[in-house]
Formats: sequence, C-alpha cells, structure tokens
Amino acid sequence: MINMADSDERKSRILFVDDERNILSSLNRLFFDEDYEIFLAGSGQQGLEILQAHQVEVIISDQRMPGMVGVDFLIRARELQPDAIRIILTGYTDIDSAMRAINEGSIYKFITKPWNDEELKLVVRRAVEFYKLQRANSELLEITQHQNTELAELNETLNQRVKERTKAVFQKNQELKQLNEQLADSFAKVIRMMVNFLEMKSRDLGNHCKRVAASSRYLASEMGLSEEEVSRVEIAALLHDIGKLSMPEKLISKKLNLMTSDELNEWRRHPLLGERALASVENLEEICRIIRHHHENYNGTGFPDGLKGNEIPLASRIITVTDSYDLLINSIYINVSNTRLRAMKALRLNMGIKLDPDVVSKMVQFLHSRKDKKKTRKELELKPFELKENMILSRDLYTTRGVLVFSKDKRLDMGSIKSILDSDRLEKLFTSVYVYT
Repeated sequence: MINMADSDERKSRILFVDDERNILSSLNRLFFDEDYEIFLAGSGQQGLEILQAHQVEVIISDQRMPGMVGVDFLIRARELQPDAIRIILTGYTDIDSAMRAINEGSIYKFITKPWNDEELKLVVRRAVEFYKLQRANSELLEITQHQNTELAELNETLNQRVKERTKAVFQKNQELKQLNEQLADSFAKVIRMMVNFLEMKSRDLGNHCKRVAASSRYLASEMGLSEEEVSRVEIAALLHDIGKLSMPEKLISKKLNLMTSDELNEWRRHPLLGERALASVENLEEICRIIRHHHENYNGTGFPDGLKGNEIPLASRIITVTDSYDLLINSIYINVSNTRLRAMKALRLNMGIKLDPDVVSKMVQFLHSRKDKKKTRKELELKPFELKENMILSRDLYTTRGVLVFSKDKRLDMGSIKSILDSDRLEKLFTSVYVYT
C-alpha cells in the first residue's frame, strides 16, 4: 500500500528505462539539477525490480529494447504501480505500437528521439503535476463520501423517498470512485464532480451555479483578468454554493424573507462551510478564499468578515453581481414583464451598497449587448457522432483536461467534426456538444 504522507515529504521520483547507456547518461545529466530523485534501468526487467522496491511518480521508457519492448514493460509497470504516469520515448513511428500503448498501457504521452531538452523537462513537470492532481481528486472523493455518510445519518428519520435519494447519491459516489481508479482524472473532472453533487442535492441549485459560472467567466474576461484568473473565477462560481450541501433541501429552496432567525443564521454559514469543505484539497486555496467572501457587501455590511470595497477579492465581487442577477431573473422577477429591465434597475440601485459599481457597469453593458439578439434561438444537445456539417457551436467545447477544442460560434466542417471525435476518443469531452437549432 502506498503511503501518501511519505510521498508528500520526499522529492518526486522519475524512472528512466533504456537499453542504451549513453541515453540514460544524457537523461541523468539533463535532470541532475532538477528537484527529482532519479532511477535508471537498462532493461524492462531492471525497471520492474526498481518499481517493486520504490514508489515513483513518472516512468519514461524507450520503446525499442531487446527482451521486453517499452509497451510490454509499461503494461507490467501499470500492474505494479497503477497511479504512476507512463511515457513512451521512441525514435520511430509505429501506429500499431502506439495504439497498443494507449489501449493496454494507458500511456500519458509519446516523446520522439531526439528530444528537445526544455520540452522534455516541461512534459515531466506536467506529468508530476498530473500525478498530484489524481491524488487531490482521491482525497476530495473521500471528503465527499464522508459528508454523504453524515447526511445519511441525519436523514434517517425522513420518508422513503429521501432514503432512496440518499442511496442514489451513495451509489453515484461509488461509480465515480470506480471510474477514478480506472482513469487518469484531471482537475476539470474534479470540479464537474462537485457540480454533480450540487445538482443531486437540488437541480435548481446546480443550474443556478452553472449560470452564475458562465456569466462570471464573461465578466472576469471583460474586467481584464488573465486566462488563469478567469478560469479560477469560473471554478469558484461553479462551487460558490457548495456549502449548502449540508443544509436541508427545504432550507435551500426557501426565500430569505420567509426564513426564521435561526434558519437565516444557518443559511449565512454556507460560505464558511464551502471554504471548509474544499480547504484540504491541494491547489484550491484561492478558490476557497473567493467562496468565503462572495457574500461580502461593497459597503462593508456583508458577511462573514465585513470586508468592504477593494478589500473584497475581485473574483468574489464578480460572483456577487452575477449571483444577484441570476436570483433576480430566476427567482424574484420570473414570469414578470420587463424582467431584464427590472433586474438591471435592481443592480444599479445596489451599486456602491451591495455591489461593486465597476462590475455592475460591465454586467449591464453585457446585458444591453444581448438585447437585440433573437430570443427564440435555442440549443440542441448532441453526442459527437451526431454532429453534421454547417452546425454552429452554441458553447465553448472543452476536454476533461480543460483544453479548449473549439470556441462558441464555430461553424463545423468535416475537419472540425473529426477533431471533436478524436478529442472525445483520446481525452473525453467535458460536456455534450451544444449547437444552435
């Protein structure tokens, strides 16, 4: 059994396997000054012996070796250490071997000889990061399973329908855990899993978070944030109500003005509960800070810390505006004439009080830009194999690794359809494909 705590305290370990001694020497020199512990093996058998004695994060093997070729070695290496990231180093193109490596060895990447030193360093660095992401995902699964167990205990006295729903959530957790053990997961899939929990708790809550995330991503871009910051805002918006998972469903759907004093106090805890739920997950520190402060008011009257103005993270201020607008449109002013105008007026009235004036201005500008677009234009959700030429994407399309395949409004041709099919086969798409009808 792998000791995770021990692996956190030591350097990341890289195993290089190649039958050519000069190649191993070159690789050893290349990574001598890097913060890794390097293992070298002159054959597949030597590599297996090292793996039996040491836990490693990344394995890089030559394909063409006498006795045991690289693919066969990596297949056996996977049995010994299934979580290790596997990379093939080869000096020739062999489609059959490549396909076998993908299907049987779960290869992370192919690198051709001669390699570029800086590119190889970058690939290894990303492979180590990917390994850590897998561990973070496993830890997050344990946290959610623990929370679901607590929910099941609290709901013991509820009716059979609630018990069945709790059982369905537990079964879904088990399915996700099994999937995680079989596939190399990514940070994007961790976020999607959390959104799924929100949807299981309350479909309205899940849809609300998705709409807020889409608007927040746009506003963050308009506010001049970098792509990394924009992605961080989007993720925080998706998870901004994650703390409500521990609340009774009837409290989630209850309007604030109808809550008792005790219910309102419990509801006001959800930013802190959301922060606490994600605090132990590596690389989510900034996301936690954004979630904590998304109910701070611009004039300092919000919660939990009473921050004001620029003391509040910009990402939190953005989410406060998009969250307010979505609640106005889909809760307060739903099915009311002049819904959008009423909502924009409400946003303006709260400028400098609850909401950041600059963010509100960008939001109103965005809403005005959409005013003249056809309201009847609808979306169609399709599988990749259902796509046809001249269809137009209605949403950005990403892989599960967070890589953008095509942007919204892309008109599809045979080449782009083939790219989408290839992306779905090799990495899997983050969502279905959405096109305009």
